[in-house]
Amino acid sequence: SYMELAVVESYYASGALAIYRFTGKEVYLMADLDEMNKVKADTIDKWKAGTETPDNKWIGATKFAGTFNGQMYTISGIYLNTTAAGGGLFGEITATGVVKNLYIKDSLFKSTAGKVGSVAGISYGTISTVYSNADVISNQTMAGGIVGNMKDTASVDTCWYAGDMKLSTKNGKQAGGIVGYIDKGAANINVSIMDCLYTGNITFEASDATWALRIGGIVGGAHDYRVPTINLENCVSAGTITQSPSSANHLGVSAVYGGLDGAQATALNFVNVYAIKGCFVEERIYDKKVNGPKVTGTGLFKEKTDLQGVNGYQNTLLDFEDTWVAREGDVPALKAFTNEIGTVADLTGVEQNNWYNSSETVFGISSASALKSLATYTDATHKITFKDKTIYLLDDIEINKVEEGTLAAWKAGTGTLPTSWAPIGVGEAFNGTFDGNNHTISGLYGFKTGVHEKRGGLGLFTDTKETATIQNVSIANT
Repeated sequence: SYMELAVVESYYASGALAIYRFTGKEVYLMADLDEMNKVKADTIDKWKAGTETPDNKWIGATKFAGTFNGQMYTISGIYLNTTAAGGGLFGEITATGVVKNLYIKDSLFKSTAGKVGSVAGISYGTISTVYSNADVISNQTMAGGIVGNMKDTASVDTCWYAGDMKLSTKNGKQAGGIVGYIDKGAANINVSIMDCLYTGNITFEASDATWALRIGGIVGGAHDYRVPTINLENCVSAGTITQSPSSANHLGVSAVYGGLDGAQATALNFVNVYAIKGCFVEERIYDKKVNGPKVTGTGLFKEKTDLQGVNGYQNTLLDFEDTWVAREGDVPALKAFTNEIGTVADLTGVEQNNWYNSSETVFGISSASALKSLATYTDATHKITFKDKTIYLLDDIEINKVEEGTLAAWKAGTGTLPTSWAPIGVGEAFNGTFDGNNHTISGLYGFKTGVHEKRGGLGLFTDTKETATIQNVSIANT
């Protein structure tokens, strides 16, 4: 019950004994909790406007060091309005703290001191499998849909933020749909954000053209203390970022990762990160202008239609077996949150492109989409060389339909031309064995302009290592 949860909170308020941090202890949510404040259709709007104040106000348990397991139940109706840094369901999660398996709905977390998020204001620990549509309001730094300030070796995985975040005044910066800001407590920074989805909206005011923001769909930004390592893997930024006025400064505002403070370099590692085109006026995954972090990989922009339904299954390298699910008319969602998924796309007979497994050495390809994904695996994002690995064609593959007159039209550049083939090996030269198994690849169309560049060739492959082998394959109608 909320009374029991309030007792947990009161332990923190006293701050008298270390045991009150629940070190080595587990707290289980045994039911949905919706009796703290009853929420009607217009309640949250009234809370935000200040025209209505609920009777029950949440303080936010601080320095939680145990495990809170929500068991996929829902907490709703939370109202937090704090003048202290560190606001959320938990004010602070310590390095041993774990919060997992929870829905947070129809709630408001508001701070005038910063470091605010729906799950935690500050986290040194682990946040896993949490869905939140709570609203977050801050007029100071470090606001996140899930966690405001992430520190040291903290991690966030399998989290989905679908709420509204509003940043007010000139100080309302460093904000992200999942994580607001990353910096250190005492240790080197090596944080991970994996399998996270942002479908909410961030609205911010910006009128000072000299003011550097740090706002992103997944992460707002990070400080460069002790050369931090930030790992973003299998994330989708499908929400919006709205600026008022829209013509003001855009520095450090990006679809995925906002920017970096300080003069040193950050190791920023992207693996399988996607963003919807048009989510912000500046179409960029991260802002290179903000002290240029050292980046491994990159994110990929996609049209929203390219991520909806079956397309999301075929056009990404997300793990649809265990973690993600394709949805009819919408972007992929996290499989854990069955209450929010909607209609699951019918994938009967559809081949997933995510056929690669680093622990295996032999692979089979039998479709055009799988062959295209081979090019994706060797692109600048993934840079897989396939060294000591063998890929077999299991069937003839037709990339584009070729009928009478098709090749003539392609050569003349007339009519509706297909998308140019993205060759295998653009990001990293192919270094394995490609065995066509006496099958044929047909219907390839490639078009390239400009000067020669490294790995800039055009063919089925753009670049291969000296130890690579390509054999037993026919190329036709191309």
